[in-house]
Amino acid sequence: MRKTNSKKTGWVKKLLTLVIVIAFFVAIILTYYRLLVNEKRNAIIRDGEMSARQVETRFNEYLATSVDAIELTAYTLEGMIAENRTGEEILDYLLVQSTAVINTIFENTMGVYGYINGGYYDGAGWIPDDDFVPKERPWYIAAAAKGGEITLIDPYVDAQSGTVMMSLAKLLNDGDSVVSMDIYLDRLQEITEDAVASDMTDIELILDSRSMVIAHSDRGEIGKEYDKEQGTLAAALMEHMSASEHDSFELDYNGSHYIAYQARLKNDWLCLSVKDATDVFKPLERLLLGTVGITALVVFVLTAFISRYNKRNQTIEILTEETQLDKLTGFLNKGGTAARLPELCRTETGMLAILDLDNFKLVNDLYGHDMGDRVLTTFADVVRRNTRMGDVLCRIGGDEFLIFCVNMTDAKVVSGMTKRLNQQLTEECRRLMGEDFGIPIGVSVGAVPVPEQGRDYQTLFQLADKALYQVKQNGKHSYAVYDAATHAAGTDDETPDGELARITQILEERGGADAALWLGQDAFSPVYRFVLRSLRQSGGNASKLLFLLSTANEDSETILPDAAERFAVVLGDALDARDVVLQSKPTQFLVLLPRQSAAEAEAAAGRVAEAWGKTEHHERVIVAHVTEELHFEGADL
Repeated sequence: MRKTNSKKTGWVKKLLTLVIVIAFFVAIILTYYRLLVNEKRNAIIRDGEMSARQVETRFNEYLATSVDAIELTAYTLEGMIAENRTGEEILDYLLVQSTAVINTIFENTMGVYGYINGGYYDGAGWIPDDDFVPKERPWYIAAAAKGGEITLIDPYVDAQSGTVMMSLAKLLNDGDSVVSMDIYLDRLQEITEDAVASDMTDIELILDSRSMVIAHSDRGEIGKEYDKEQGTLAAALMEHMSASEHDSFELDYNGSHYIAYQARLKNDWLCLSVKDATDVFKPLERLLLGTVGITALVVFVLTAFISRYNKRNQTIEILTEETQLDKLTGFLNKGGTAARLPELCRTETGMLAILDLDNFKLVNDLYGHDMGDRVLTTFADVVRRNTRMGDVLCRIGGDEFLIFCVNMTDAKVVSGMTKRLNQQLTEECRRLMGEDFGIPIGVSVGAVPVPEQGRDYQTLFQLADKALYQVKQNGKHSYAVYDAATHAAGTDDETPDGELARITQILEERGGADAALWLGQDAFSPVYRFVLRSLRQSGGNASKLLFLLSTANEDSETILPDAAERFAVVLGDALDARDVVLQSKPTQFLVLLPRQSAAEAEAAAGRVAEAWGKTEHHERVIVAHVTEELHFEGADL
């Protein structure tokens, strides 16, 4: 019964996880869908605005020609009135001007006319009836009310032709005469039809100040008064347009979704661009539903896959993380340090400090490498206790450490930390090796403030190294913070001899003159070629040893990384200082033994095998080796 409940609980957790994951992805899809819809909506609005603005521009250009014609005619007539020209001369001028105007504005007018100097004159040759009173006509009344400004009189639909016409009029400077011109608005109709043909809009129309349709991409709408419409798309447009505070608005009508843009024209006229967005948004809705369904299916499959291979993925994650961590201390290793510290130095404020264990080599020599590893592990714990959570801790060498203390640049803090590290390390070593362990082990610290001394990691490391050298010269177990002024004053010997002494001391402190030389691939190759060239010239022997690590069974494969680290220590102890070592693969070690015969190489391999047999890994990890001797007679190159 307990097992059944456990299974049910497991399935419930998996189901909840699946639901949460699906909901998460659906939320992302919905967000993307909204972004896509908004993008489409904004694109339609931009097209509508562009279409309306183009209509506005062409409308203004069209009217500008007629306005210029009225202005020119008015100017000439005012001069003729001032010169007391006869009515016959005025009529002759209007006849000539009408012909010119008709040719200029593409025959969209019948000519120029007006009430001038007490009489009515028509450039088109029209003779009015006896009861015709010019001053009672809308063009005269509107122009007189404007007092000299060119006036656009509300358009009207010609009863005979069905054409929309409009008058332009201007009061002359005598305060009584008015010149006027009727123009056909067919060109506006062409403009609206061109706008729809451009595919930026589905409906293009122009309304006058009374909401009467002056031009419409659907000619059947011309002359309708939209503010009096009911139950039509026109009525819905007028309702939403009056309620909208923006130039663009949306509405639903008869199962379709429309997006409209309005632009104001002269004389309180209005241009309206309308796009039927139904066919734009419906595919997006179908895409949304399909994507949600596919996502749910994919998430379900992936969840099953991840659940099945979860253990393998966790192992991969652990191995990936461990590539940047030092296995012994848990600090960042050299690779992790190289990846993290340069960025920290470029972007953060703090203190970069090198921590070097004084006389640590004696621990390995007197108590063995196992005790040395325990001391290093213990020291790492001591460092953790004396640093903060945000500080970055690194191991960059056997007994050399590097820390970056974030937001700390006070030398007094470095002083206090150094004292605590030395005190606590001594106490821990007494616990590990006994009260009379007799090794003057301690910690020397060289630090440099960042960014006070720069931000380049390599430069800062060298400055911290100089500060550490100062400590080594002055008795160790202490600290120094690099200060440019102090070093410039001569506290640091910058001569070639002084620099050589500094490098020699640090190298001897950090390594051991009797240890084999370990090199990476890039450094090993030129050393290998150099040794061979030397032997070809002088003659003699050299040998190569290749050690290969493998497991006794598949269950032991997980211990290979740890075993390889332990084997490196064993190899270093068994070889001579003249030997050169390359770890060519995680489980392969190539050793070059200059001026040593195959027998001497086998003897070295025997020492390695004997030492390996004393480790805890020897039963589960097999070490094989291959020897090759190189013999040279001494012939010159």
